[in-house]
Amino acid sequence: MNEAAVFAEWTEELQDDPTYIVHGMLCEVTEAICVAMQQRGITQAELARRLGVSPQYVHEFLNTPANTTLKQIVRFAGAVGLNLSLSLTTHAPAEASEREVEEVNA
Repeated sequence: MNEAAVFAEWTEELQDDPTYIVHGMLCEVTEAICVAMQQRGITQAELARRLGVSPQYVHEFLNTPANTTLKQIVRFAGAVGLNLSLSLTTHAPAEASEREVEEVNA
């Protein structure tokens, strides 16, 4: 089996794993914060000053988001001029019947 096929198999297996999903979301959030910092010319040192934390704390937040809280995300996002928006959508497993999906959506 080639590497692409193995990766695709792992991705399919993990797609419903909460840890995998959260890690992906946290990576997206920190990437958006880094992009906003770059666009606005905000350094890690400046972000630390705005938040009243150490530059090391900012570095750890941006590079190892595994233990990040929503409160931290809101603080960091606000400090770079972003708002956090959270939405939930209906997730219907492939094996769910149309009736089950309708009940969830009701």
